Amino acid sequence: MRGFAICTLLVLVASSTVWASPLGLTTGYPDVNASSSIQTTYAASTDTFTVTGFLTQFTKTSLPADSHTASGSYTLTATVNDSGALVTGILLVTGSVNDLGFHSPSDPGLLKVNLTQFGFSGSQNSTVFEFIGNVTGGSLSSYYSTGQVGIVLNPGTGTNFGGSFASDFHGGSAGAGTVDNFGVPEPATLGLLLAGGVALLARRRRKSC
Repeated sequence: MRGFAICTLLVLVASSTVWASPLGLTTGYPDVNASSSIQTTYAASTDTFTVTGFLTQFTKTSLPADSHTASGSYTLTATVNDSGALVTGILLVTGSVNDLGFHSPSDPGLLKVNLTQFGFSGSQNSTVFEFIGNVTGGSLSSYYSTGQVGIVLNPGTGTNFGGSFASDFHGGSAGAGTVDNFGVPEPATLGLLLAGGVALLARRRRKSC
């Protein structure tokens, strides 16, 4: 019993630490796409990770009729320490989706997200940065029914990121990056696995009694 309690504590502690390992996100819908003049920078002296650019599209579903032209500004600012741990971060998307009647030029804009998880995968010139965050406001917030947003950032070919946050780095050539901001499904699968594990442990305990 003591061993089980210790293992449970270790799992809880590990899950509360946000280290830069791959999050394994798959883009989906709804999706705010920013692929115009995306710039990625990291300043090691202040641990500041910044992504700026302009919106191009908002897509509600995979249907062509649910794709809408968007315009406005994209700003993601996060603090990532030299160990690759996310300390804090905010995404703010402002602008317009005229087809849907949204014009939101100021905070909380079209979408505002409090960043909670960070990861990356790949190597120099093929890096993908990932974030997960909680929606806190914005005209498009109702489309994100689970309240969570997944962010997949491709900084563009030519980035000098080498896997370390101990020194400055930047994205690829000017405007070469792309970033998708999509709804994250409910963690139903994880819940089922946990429930199954608890049931199995209880069954084994009954057999041993």
